[in-house]
Amino acid sequence: MVNVAGQGAKTRRGLKTILGLSVLTAAEFAAAVTLTTGLFVVLSVIAVVKAWLILEYFMHLSQLWNGQE
Repeated sequence: MVNVAGQGAKTRRGLKTILGLSVLTAAEFAAAVTLTTGLFVVLSVIAVVKAWLILEYFMHLSQLWNGQE
């Protein structure tokens, strides 16, 4: 097994991302079931936050401007 430096930090970041997406999905469900007014705004905000998490973690969006490989 190869021990890569920083692998623990990457694992923690991945787990935080998965946890964040899970919490936001639960919030989406709760909002959809309980809210009658303002639902579109709430779901839109949650969708933008989830999209940002996905773009940042899975697509490494910030590295486009940092120049990191």
